[in-house]
Amino acid sequence: MLGSSHGQRFTDWGRPQPSLVQIREQYGGSSISDEELLLRYMVTDEDLEAARAAGPARRSYDLIDPNSIQQLIEHALTLKRARHVSVRSPQGSFTLESAGS
Repeated sequence: MLGSSHGQRFTDWGRPQPSLVQIREQYGGSSISDEELLLRYMVTDEDLEAARAAGPARRSYDLIDPNSIQQLIEHALTLKRARHVSVRSPQGSFTLESAGS
């Protein structure tokens, strides 16, 4: 396509990039934080609303199947990069540390 005379008109064309000032004005002006500006610019409104509706990400999870603790420990012992694994519950806690720590 660029070989045609019409296509040659576009060989040096670059997609116009808005300035930071233009982006900030488009997404809320000086009243929003840099983090909020990046979110609004990079994430669709629908995805942003869905993420906010879901609430904060969970940082811990309940272990429901007690039989899987052995599997968890066995898997943790095979990890090369993990230096330690901590497990806490109301009944107690334990930490596995790699021999290289």
